[in-house]
Amino acid sequence: MTVVPARTLLWISFISTPLLWLLHFLLAYLITEGSCSAAGENTGIFGASSLTLLYLLTFVFVLASVFFTFLAFRTSKQAQKTAPSYDDFLPKLGFTCGLLFSFVVLLEFIPLAILGAC
Repeated sequence: MTVVPARTLLWISFISTPLLWLLHFLLAYLITEGSCSAAGENTGIFGASSLTLLYLLTFVFVLASVFFTFLAFRTSKQAQKTAPSYDDFLPKLGFTCGLLFSFVVLLEFIPLAILGAC
């Protein structure tokens, strides 16, 4: 089992959740656009409706975002044991960004869930 350096965990915990949100936004747009552009019908992809795919996509991305937020929280707890430095600031910022972007992924999905994919 390889051990990831602490500095790498700091950057992963900081950058991961905004990237997950961006990827979720792009995939949700592509799924919605692809399934609704076929004669204006909700045809779906891979045999499932587009709304079902969006539910699964959102669930997976929120779980991943919560995981990276937890990773930032654990890194923040480890950084508190040492002297204050930027190594202490980055995990706290990563934790805050993780909470924010987990919430943003959920908020982005609400209109799709209420109004439908098309």
